[in-house]
Parts: sequence; C-alpha cells; structure tokens
Amino acid sequence: MHGVAEDVFQLPLAPRNAINAYLLGDVLVDAGLRSSAQRILAALGGRTIAAHAITHADADHAGASRRIAETLGVEVWIGAGDADALAAGVPVAPAGRAVGRPEPTLVPFGHGPPLRDPARLLAFTTYLAR
Repeated sequence: MHGVAEDVFQLPLAPRNAINAYLLGDVLVDAGLRSSAQRILAALGGRTIAAHAITHADADHAGASRRIAETLGVEVWIGAGDADALAAGVPVAPAGRAVGRPEPTLVPFGHGPPLRDPARLLAFTTYLAR
C-alpha cells in the first residue's frame, strides 16, 4: 500500500497505477478485476475493514467485490444509479455510450454479477462554491 494522504492509501493492482483500489480509513474503495481479490486481501494485511464502497459498476472497479465482501464480512455500498447494473452483472458504459455497443474498455463481469444486494445505496451531491 502506498500512502497518498493522512489515512488514505492506494492499493496498486495490475496493471500498476492503471487499476487501483483505495483504503480510506476503514473503508475499502473499489476492488479491481475478479483476479485482484487475493492481491487486495494481502495488501490489507489484517486491517479492520468496516465497509466496501464501489465507485461505479464496471469490471475493473467491482470485479473482486463479491469475494472481498464475503471474505471480510463487510457491507457493500454503491451509488444508487449503478445498483441495477451491478445486480445485472452489466458494466456501466461511459457517458454517452450505450452498454450494448462494442467498447473495448468495458469488460464484462464474467461469471455473473459480483453482488446482488448492496447494503447501502449512495446518493452523490455536487456542492458548488459560492
């Protein structure tokens, strides 16, 4: 793990610095590809993890989420707008693209969705400086 700020750590996955997970306090953010689970668990090195947040339902962010959540026994949180895609095992398309269109950066989850019932749906608010 690489410290990037106080109580914020980057877990570089493969390929290094292209796919990452982060530890913010006791919350794991993202979980890389399905193949990233063992590397993440090893990097956490026995730390207490309270929850696992997924930034969006794409295979390089949520691929190992099921294994991570089950192994650590933690809740999974995801934005409300991505919950259906996560449950369906369909990656979220970048803005302006339909999921069904061929897109080399969209990697399917593979053997089914990583999770069916996130414990918490997050709502994001944008704050504008006045």
